[in-house]
Amino acid sequence: MLRHVQDEPQGQQREHQRREQRAQVHPPRGAMPAHWAPLGIVEYQGSMFPWGHDLIVTAHGSWNSDKPVGVLGWVVVPAIGVIIDLYLLFNLSGLAKLLGLCWLALGFIYLLVLTRGFRRPPPELDSLAAEQDVDERAQA
Repeated sequence: MLRHVQDEPQGQQREHQRREQRAQVHPPRGAMPAHWAPLGIVEYQGSMFPWGHDLIVTAHGSWNSDKPVGVLGWVVVPAIGVIIDLYLLFNLSGLAKLLGLCWLALGFIYLLVLTRGFRRPPPELDSLAAEQDVDERAQA
């Protein structure tokens, strides 16, 4: 069998390039599990928590995953979220709480108008139709 002498250095060079590329790859700081989707990402720039200037990701997942979640996923983690939410709520200024209640009242009044006093069902969000509307507006 004949060997091409010129192909061997190119093969070695390619292998060397692959090793260099692999050395530059860093593992992720966090991973997204299966049946999981982000809802929103916000950069936290405050100083209340130790993880300043980091991204906070809100997400939802699927209830029918292969791995059982157990008490940790159904009770402990949501309880920690409630504690953090209450801590943040109680540490808001009075003006921020008042503004939030005003927005809540306006939203409720708007819902009353849309449903004619809850005699009609509330409107549903059709994400596919919304995406098509955005696409049509972009093309116009």
